Amino acid sequence: VPDTHGELAKLTAAITAAGGDFISFGTFSGETANDRTITFKITGLEMDQVEPVIGSVITRLMDIRLCCD
Repeated sequence: VPDTHGELAKLTAAITAAGGDFISFGTFSGETANDRTITFKITGLEMDQVEPVIGSVITRLMDIRLCCD
């Protein structure tokens, strides 16, 4: 996500508005000084629902996977 004010709020709001709940969340340095890499684990959404929900908020999706069936 871009390293600008309110970007994390947009991401979390999109997930929660779609019915997702965060289990874990981490923020790391991005590929440039102007962005951040975000990792998170959620419940409440199917895997195929996540990308459409966050697509307008993120700049790039690096990985998505199913965990803990």
